[in-house]
Amino acid sequence: MKIRHCFIHQFGKLKEKEFDFQDGITLISGKNESGKTTLHTALAALLFGAEKGRGRAAAARVYQANQPWTQPELYGGSLDWERGGSLVHTERDLAKTPPRAYITETRDGSTREVGEADLPWPPSLSPYLYYNTLSFRQMGSGVEGGLADELRSHIINLQSSGDESIDMAAALTELKSRRKTLQKQIVSEAGMQAAEADRKIRELERESFAQEPDSWSEARRALEAQEAAARQLAEKRRSLKEETVRCENWLNERQIKDPARVTEDLERAQVLTEQMTLYKESYEGTVPPVGTLRIISVVSLLLTAFFFWLVIQALQLQRYGQLVFGIIALFAAIFVSSRFSRKQDALEANEHNIGALKLLLGRYLPDYAAQGTAEEASELSAYLKKVQDLFGHLAELRDRFQTVSDDLAERLGHQQSLSRRMEQQMDSRVRREKWESEMRSLMDLKERLEPVLAHNARLNEEIRALDLASETLIRLAGEVYSDFGAPLTETASAVFREVTGGRYEGVRINNKLEIFAVQNHQLVAPRALSAGTMEQLYFAFRLAVIRLLWPEEPMPLFFDDSFAFYDNERLSALLGWLHTQYKGQVFLFTCQDREEAILKTEGIPYRKIEL
Repeated sequence: MKIRHCFIHQFGKLKEKEFDFQDGITLISGKNESGKTTLHTALAALLFGAEKGRGRAAAARVYQANQPWTQPELYGGSLDWERGGSLVHTERDLAKTPPRAYITETRDGSTREVGEADLPWPPSLSPYLYYNTLSFRQMGSGVEGGLADELRSHIINLQSSGDESIDMAAALTELKSRRKTLQKQIVSEAGMQAAEADRKIRELERESFAQEPDSWSEARRALEAQEAAARQLAEKRRSLKEETVRCENWLNERQIKDPARVTEDLERAQVLTEQMTLYKESYEGTVPPVGTLRIISVVSLLLTAFFFWLVIQALQLQRYGQLVFGIIALFAAIFVSSRFSRKQDALEANEHNIGALKLLLGRYLPDYAAQGTAEEASELSAYLKKVQDLFGHLAELRDRFQTVSDDLAERLGHQQSLSRRMEQQMDSRVRREKWESEMRSLMDLKERLEPVLAHNARLNEEIRALDLASETLIRLAGEVYSDFGAPLTETASAVFREVTGGRYEGVRINNKLEIFAVQNHQLVAPRALSAGTMEQLYFAFRLAVIRLLWPEEPMPLFFDDSFAFYDNERLSALLGWLHTQYKGQVFLFTCQDREEAILKTEGIPYRKIEL
């Protein structure tokens, strides 16, 4: 099998790229991130299809990893390869869902369109074998564990029929497929469901429920009444709160905060009102100015003193007429002095009252233009009485608010109690209904599972028969290891000895395809070897498998930066072996110059493609 031509529309970072390939060694060189691994992946994707992924049960898909970000409709390309006189041209449109392929085969000058199953594939070639034999990935020359089964199937076919016309491995696969089909038909959870249903039925039968009370409707009506009463109380509480706030705002706006002070000022204002009213009724309009009163008072006192002196003189001189006159004049002076003295006191008291009135007016009515009249004192008394009443009303509002709040809290408590009782009753009813529903469901489930369990029993009988047939084929597969184990070990040993320069005697491979190096008649596990020698060991093993699978047909080999652990001596030995001993195409993907330097030094012909 040979790869001849590849054209890539878009695949990963490669876009509109065309490559021609020849026999021998092809060196595909480029820096990191230039697209070497992308080209390697694209060749496999165009050969087998991107939707198949890597490996037998690969989870990561090549499709998603290499889907272009721009112009995704151009995702795909074409590949030309030849085998046994047939030239196959494959075009794959990976942008479609699912990806589409157009394949033609040209043979003897005639071209026809063919399907995937009709291609002239090398025997047993599959994506799994491709990635575990022909493709050497970066730091991944080891093989997956399923390769032993692939080789056994191949040997069973050849040993049983002499060729591949009778596919014994396919028979084993068919048995496995039929077994899987039968297993899919088995309702695996039916037995567990039946056991779980029995367990739950026993648990439900142990449960007990209290009798539902008959007062649920009455409790509902009581709850509605409580809710209505609570709404009324809440509305009343809101109204009291609003009125309280209005009263408090009115007092705060006037900076009146002390009800005791208001009561004290009210009593004082009432006294001022009485005194100023009495003064107005008794003296207003008859009392001269304060200065005149003081002059009259002084004159009256002087006259009183004079007349008193005159009376004393009359007594001493025994002038009785003068004495009488003096006494009368003295009493008249005393009367006048006393009368004007009382008016002066009343006037001074009224002036003091006016000052006190203005002080009170300034405290409670700062914007009031006070004149100091009895009417103003009366108005102040009425105002302070209103304030006093407002304080009383505010205290009453607060008491009523607290009372309503307490009533509302009590109502809400009763409401919550009724709600909890109703919830308990409803919960009991719901749990009872749920219990009945679950019991009915479980009984229905058991009834439905009976035919399913009977069907499962029949399927298990068939599966046991298929297992017996599969065990027989597997036993035969184990017996054929001696038919391919020796040639596989012999070929791998020859390659390993040559590429290591004879430092190792060979290899040993057991029936699980576990490989060991042989040195000084000792088996050495791969993990005990240096990284470079371990890579050489896996290379020898892969070449042995390739020659076992395709002994008469040179297959292309792909090395994708696979020589990271090779020193120059190992790499020179391997490249020399490939040149002299391997007849198939060899593709070297590398980001280094040493492969090309060794090829030139050793005189090994090659063709170079730069990315």
